[in-house]
Amino acid sequence: MEKVIAWGILPSLALFFGGLGGGSFIVSVITSVLTGERFENISKWGAFIGVASAILTVICFAADAGNPANFYLLYSNPASMIWTGSTTLTLIIPFGIIYSFTFSPLIDVLSSIAGLNKLVSPLRKAKRGLEAIVFILGVILVSYTSFVLGVIWSKPFWNTPLITMLFFLSGVSTAMMAISLILSILFAKGLAEAPFKMAVEALHRLDVADAYFLAFEIITILTYVGTMLYADAASKSTSLLLIQGNYSSLFWGIVLMVGMIIPIIVCVLLAWKGRTKAFIRLYPVIMIPAAIFALIGGAVMRYIMLTAPQMTLLLP
Repeated sequence: MEKVIAWGILPSLALFFGGLGGGSFIVSVITSVLTGERFENISKWGAFIGVASAILTVICFAADAGNPANFYLLYSNPASMIWTGSTTLTLIIPFGIIYSFTFSPLIDVLSSIAGLNKLVSPLRKAKRGLEAIVFILGVILVSYTSFVLGVIWSKPFWNTPLITMLFFLSGVSTAMMAISLILSILFAKGLAEAPFKMAVEALHRLDVADAYFLAFEIITILTYVGTMLYADAASKSTSLLLIQGNYSSLFWGIVLMVGMIIPIIVCVLLAWKGRTKAFIRLYPVIMIPAAIFALIGGAVMRYIMLTAPQMTLLLP
């Protein structure tokens, strides 16, 4: 399949990590602005995940390009969406790294190094400005992962604002799940910096927010695929491929059930009973598999939405 599909696994992963990275910066900044240092763990890990995901996006795009000498082509046309995404990644990685140094333990490392400790005070003063920059770049990055498809008129299945909404919701949702996964692992291992009740409260805030995003995501993807059934012939063929064709097991089983329905059930149950005396110690343990499922579903969703329209030209 990969030999006959122009955009396959690597571009799908690039779009997934791009959405995850942009979404992580969005969650990090909003949490920092609204709660200050109360839930700094969320903001901190959002920044760390954002940087790591942006780097992985570049790696996936570079690996897909094949010959490293062709990498310059990503910046060759300033009018293209590829140029927008490449430039955003070029900016968000260094600014994201600098923003990450406003959180402990990285700022503590700077404080302990002679010569670099002079940077601590300017970094703290510049934090709000850095938040504004990485927030704007994060929004552009997570939006780019869908706009880059929407401008390809040869694939009418992508020419709808619903794909922009779907990818944006998924980017922010998977970001919250990735942060929840890291925090849950740390809390389960007893490595969290915050007291356990505060740690669970941070997870609770993420899970409640993510439950809403997952609900909207389910509505959006079903509306998207259902609407395309009544569009042009190519879009209808793609929708049929997703709901009852070769991709149906991935669409219904992995994307919807594993990636959305199971995580939203877990989030609702934890929001309802997770902080009670009987379940509070199990909160991080229960959250770990739900977060992993959501991340897998988000990656597979990008894959099927990217490759299914290409497959309609190859299947009878």
